[in-house]
Amino acid sequence: MISNSACPDIRGWILDLYPTDSGMVLWIATEAGERMPVFAPFAPSFFLEGSPRNLERAVLRLNRMNLSFSRRWSEKRDFMSGQLKTVLEISIRNPLAFPEAVFQLTRHEEQIAFYNCDIALPQMFFYENDLFPLALCDLSLDGSSTYFSRS
Repeated sequence: MISNSACPDIRGWILDLYPTDSGMVLWIATEAGERMPVFAPFAPSFFLEGSPRNLERAVLRLNRMNLSFSRRWSEKRDFMSGQLKTVLEISIRNPLAFPEAVFQLTRHEEQIAFYNCDIALPQMFFYENDLFPLALCDLSLDGSSTYFSRS
């Protein structure tokens, strides 16, 4: 894989992407006809709603799994009802661990409402970055981050 600092700016089409243990690798077809992998940091998130006791139990379960994750309170609009809800956002730092974290929580925490936990990681990445397959975009790479803008 190329280092993001080797090519500071790229314009091309997103051909494919897949998760790694610290983000996503995107395969880009450049305007010059090259195919190149580009790394983008990514920590996928899902959201929990429930009683404080049940949410704390869910966080303890994640801690016992030895996952690297962060949590914060967030307000999100429920798609079906249109209501704003206060939810606990859980971001898993290793995208490869995301499915297992969701599986363990949904299996054991029946009193909690789960949001965004059933979205495939490539699709979630596209949503969060306002991208889509085969999008023509300008990528600005600074070595540790990747910034996208659609062309």
